[in-house]
Amino acid sequence: MIKEIVNFTQNLGEDFKNLAYRPSKGLHILTNIAQEGDSRIEKYVYYDGVAELDEDLSQILSFERYSSYISMNQQQKFDKKQKIHSASPFSIAFNFSLGSDKQKIETIIREIKSKMDDPNDKDELELQIKLYKMGLVKESIPAYFINAQKLCLDVINQDLESKITNFEKFCLNQIFEEIPKMKIKKDISKKKDVQEIIDVSILSELKEKDYIRVYLTDIPLDEWKDAYERYYMGEYPPNEFNDNDFISTFPDKKPFMSHKTATFETYKINGVDANILKQFKDVVSAKPKVIPNPFPLFIYQEELQEKVIALYNQNRLLTFTEIINSLWENYKKDFNNYYLINWYVGKDIVFKDFDFVSKFEYELDAQIENFFEIQEKGGKSFVFYPKINNIFTFEQAVFKPLLQNKYLRLDYFSDLKNEDYEHLGNTFQAFSKYRKAVYDFVYKSKRQGIDEHIFSDMVFSHIKDDLKQNNGYSIKEKLNIWFSLYENFQPKNRKNEITMASKLKQYQEFVARLSMGEADTDTATDADFAFAAGQVIDYILRKSRSDDTSYRLLEPYLQQSKLSEFRKAIAKDFDRYRHENFSKKFRNAAAFVLSYREENEQSINMKDFMPELLAGVFSENQLFADKQKDNN
Repeated sequence: MIKEIVNFTQNLGEDFKNLAYRPSKGLHILTNIAQEGDSRIEKYVYYDGVAELDEDLSQILSFERYSSYISMNQQQKFDKKQKIHSASPFSIAFNFSLGSDKQKIETIIREIKSKMDDPNDKDELELQIKLYKMGLVKESIPAYFINAQKLCLDVINQDLESKITNFEKFCLNQIFEEIPKMKIKKDISKKKDVQEIIDVSILSELKEKDYIRVYLTDIPLDEWKDAYERYYMGEYPPNEFNDNDFISTFPDKKPFMSHKTATFETYKINGVDANILKQFKDVVSAKPKVIPNPFPLFIYQEELQEKVIALYNQNRLLTFTEIINSLWENYKKDFNNYYLINWYVGKDIVFKDFDFVSKFEYELDAQIENFFEIQEKGGKSFVFYPKINNIFTFEQAVFKPLLQNKYLRLDYFSDLKNEDYEHLGNTFQAFSKYRKAVYDFVYKSKRQGIDEHIFSDMVFSHIKDDLKQNNGYSIKEKLNIWFSLYENFQPKNRKNEITMASKLKQYQEFVARLSMGEADTDTATDADFAFAAGQVIDYILRKSRSDDTSYRLLEPYLQQSKLSEFRKAIAKDFDRYRHENFSKKFRNAAAFVLSYREENEQSINMKDFMPELLAGVFSENQLFADKQKDNN
């Protein structure tokens, strides 16, 4: 697996890799050697962390790339006290952090305050803390330059040694006097269209984690690179193999996110590969992103991988979906044998999913039908569902409506948060159980991970929430999805010609005959009964004169598992409205429902027939008399 990452990164090209880098937020000081042999400040640039790269920042970026430390533990070889954070004899870098020892920090601050005229002056305190930290950095400079030359330089000629010596003296004797004098222009106006520009001290603008970096620009960039690579190879010798600690995973409390087909524990890497892996890490950690997340890493199809990389160089970042959509037609036979990588960048890079995909199935034919006749929101025309022809359209049309949170997002790998599913408790439970299976279904073509039972649980979990929220429109949407696509989740060996869609039509035809007194009730199925019961319940609830017209009134029916209790709930409401004028169609259907299976009621669990029951409730009701029907 490491080999494939290394090959991928090598093929990215330097221009693309450069897109992954941004200078550190803070002050960047460029120095050079004057004719008289002394160092001097050529220019300084304050970078706020968001500005677009200009010529100065691009130059700074190159210097920073070849002087950044590998890790803080390894930085002790340059500066035992770890006050200086650069790794080159041509640069020094530091920030204003006082470390993580709270007791020590409190002692330092008390000491600083004791020397201040006004200990409560926060601005002055911040300035004095920064000056204190610069004093610590200054103390580390002599040892730092000795170590940097040992670690980064093989042969030092007289000219190079002279430049480094002058640069060291400049850093030791002058730079800390110059930094407090450096200014930038700042707009302090609080009005939208009014500017009020003043000069402010850069030092006052720098935060604790912002950097001050000083560079010696007289040294050609190739020498910067050679010096840095020599140090890197010293840490990771090219011919010496060490245990790989490159891949991070989520902790054991999230075992479903562990890598199933990509393992890294025993793989050893050499220094060359370690350097390339660092570049890969920089690329995937880039902000803003330069490659999509997730992204495919092909291991045999070199031409396809080159096409994918070429797409990364577009004017805008393409998503994984857009990349597949763009390349599928010409390369559909090659979409197999790749690693799908999904990651998160926080304090460090964490690979949330790193899995091998043997074959990707992009094409998928499906059609959602508007069986429950929902209308366009704000209009009178019926909703038309476009044909689904690929897995990503399927994801948006099916899984997203079933599992998305209140922000209309479907986050497969984020931390599970109840508050994101406010009023959607059942949906949250389904999402928690099935999000990994859905991700694998869509992005890895693991279709066996979701069967008709899981699909039904997703659908009716959301419907339960919709019932509580009295959202009939959403309920009908979910029923449309369930009756249209149920067979898509059945294993091929269990599929038959009788679909849920055709059954729905049969239920409707049965109730039509039943209402006219023409149905053969002896051959009626439990599903026929459940659908007819839904029609009866809907009819009764519409007769209610209660101010409460919400779908909470369905709960007494949906809570019943025993047929006898279910019939009692219907009979109770029927008696409550007995004085109403019931249609003959209703009376025919009610007679069937209230007497169904009286002799053998133990063999039916009503909760198994929730789909048919709700379909009866939310289908066009056929039990009203024709005149009544026109008014309902």
